Amino acid sequence: MALRRLGWAAGPPKGIRVNDRIVRMAQEQAGRTLRSAQWRAAVTAAMPYPAAAP
Repeated sequence: MALRRLGWAAGPPKGIRVNDRIVRMAQEQAGRTLRSAQWRAAVTAAMPYPAAAP
């Protein structure tokens, strides 16, 4: 539901019917993946690069 509020909702192609519960489950999984990717990007960006090798 949060993804729908953010406008990140995705659905099946036109002409294909899918139970709303399945769509919500897929959107929840996609949301978890996006949040995880965002968190990993933030952690990676916060890490300093190692000093140059001698």
